[in-house]
Amino acid sequence: MVAKSISVHHFEKVKFGAKQIIPEPQEHSTVAGHKLYRDQGGYYILRQQADSPTIIREDLPFQVGYAASLARDE
Repeated sequence: MVAKSISVHHFEKVKFGAKQIIPEPQEHSTVAGHKLYRDQGGYYILRQQADSPTIIREDLPFQVGYAASLARDE
């Protein structure tokens, strides 16, 4: 009796498009009076609780953060 070894290889075709450039929020970008930040997770603001020193991160939908990063405060 002879044991046979079988190996399976799987390949996928992946298309790479143009890299989408997402602008960093400008220094003046704010949402509801809070400075706008961006990281790999998306756009967010930091709010401080009124009755404690705790700072809470609030994630924003991408469309809202993107629009706020392009808008200027007048």
